[in-house]
Amino acid sequence: MKKLVRAYFQEAKWYHGNTVPRMEEYMKNGIETSVIPNLTAASWLGMGDEATKETFKWIITQPSILIPSSIIARLLNDIVTHEREIERGDVAFGIECYMNEYDATKEEAYMGIRKIIEKNWKDLNQQWLKPITVPRILLMTYSA
Repeated sequence: MKKLVRAYFQEAKWYHGNTVPRMEEYMKNGIETSVIPNLTAASWLGMGDEATKETFKWIITQPSILIPSSIIARLLNDIVTHEREIERGDVAFGIECYMNEYDATKEEAYMGIRKIIEKNWKDLNQQWLKPITVPRILLMTYSA
């Protein structure tokens, strides 16, 4: 929760400072604001013997298997909410960051963001093939 609140605070600073961050900075912050790490950990509550103290310590380390799904969720949300965010005056979201950094049109930004999403789907699938130290049943709660 602390990481999530800090990430929301960063977005608030961007908003109130009328700042559009670089895409890399936005994506790093977006891993937390996607809420995937929080939802994954919360879904483990009450899952029995598989959800041990060690698995909760593991998820706090921001394991690489959660990063692609977090980026996918963040950017898909950005695509869907883009027009509404413009109407209310937001500045720190993926489409605007992409347009600003790459001097792209809105359509080019949508295509570029979709390519990033596609790359992260491939990364997520590759991560699933690697051995991990937590029971896979726990990770199935966020990937289904």
